[in-house]
Amino acid sequence: MKFGNALYEEDIRKAAGAGIPWERLKGRSVLIAGAAGMLGKAMTDVLMYKNENDGLDCRIYASGRNRHRAEQRFGREYFENPHFTFLEWDMADKAPDGLPQMDFLLGMASNTHPLAYAARPRDNYNEYLRHEKFAGSVCPAAGRQAGISVLRGDIR
Repeated sequence: MKFGNALYEEDIRKAAGAGIPWERLKGRSVLIAGAAGMLGKAMTDVLMYKNENDGLDCRIYASGRNRHRAEQRFGREYFENPHFTFLEWDMADKAPDGLPQMDFLLGMASNTHPLAYAARPRDNYNEYLRHEKFAGSVCPAAGRQAGISVLRGDIR
């Protein structure tokens, strides 16, 4: 798997080698909300790297507001990979019909533009609360901690 930037590729390898209990994601499904953003893209890349190099066999559902942007960010390699599914979906809207139950949710979707934070800080907090409420319906097994468990390394 090539990322087009040697420094970024090294960062992905380091993250993939971190002391996180990745084996707990083996054969599981993860919804990454905001996958086309900076953190969501990096987490998607780490999981795809783990799938390819370590046999993680983790099913990634990457959501974002714009399919065209996601195609540019992820490329054909991801869209043709059986471990990757893109869901065009704004988290402020109702979940798409037929969305399968997920084992984990990484809620990384938000309006991260500095002007948005300055002008409407409450909107960003409300977006966080929507993720918390949504997590229980999409990932009942993971519950409220779903959005941070993988990053902290204490997946239940």
